[in-house]
Amino acid sequence: FHPEVKRIHTLGMECMDRMFQDAGFVIDGVLDEKQYQDCDWLYLHNANGGSGVDIAMTSYYGNNGMYFVYDVTEDTPIYVNLERRSYMNSGIEMYLALNGVTSMKSNSVFEIDLLPTGDMNFKQRTGRGNWVNVASTDDIMSYLGATTKGGPVNTEECTGYYLELFIPWAYMDKLGMNASEMKDDFVYINP
Repeated sequence: FHPEVKRIHTLGMECMDRMFQDAGFVIDGVLDEKQYQDCDWLYLHNANGGSGVDIAMTSYYGNNGMYFVYDVTEDTPIYVNLERRSYMNSGIEMYLALNGVTSMKSNSVFEIDLLPTGDMNFKQRTGRGNWVNVASTDDIMSYLGATTKGGPVNTEECTGYYLELFIPWAYMDKLGMNASEMKDDFVYINP
């Protein structure tokens, strides 16, 4: 299988050299890094009203950041309209919080919407219960690589996608999370 669509979120290829992912990683949505093959994978199947989706997911914690990868296959076409809110499109809605956070109302909870086009929204929960987009400078911002299965997004041929997300520890520090604590402790992920 050769993915037909590749897109790197926001930053473009000219910024990739400035990124500090760990050695051996290329954030391109291909998922061919050896580290992923050595990880345990979570496999999910969801059937909803006659349509189904199969998701395989794993994560890797490196010296420079966290990596999350998804392999998604659906029996319905994959559609994305960037004019709609991200959660109204095909994609993964992922939540991230530190160990010990027991409420979605905490400002230590993040929602990361990952789209098969390579676009993403990284949001933080506010004390008032709202979600606000959070971003940073290109040198520490998280980024996403995506490839599709079968054909381009928004065509009948597209039956799935691969997502590869890198979140630098420096970005988590900027968001008020203690990255050294995240490395030594658990991080809750709800894909």
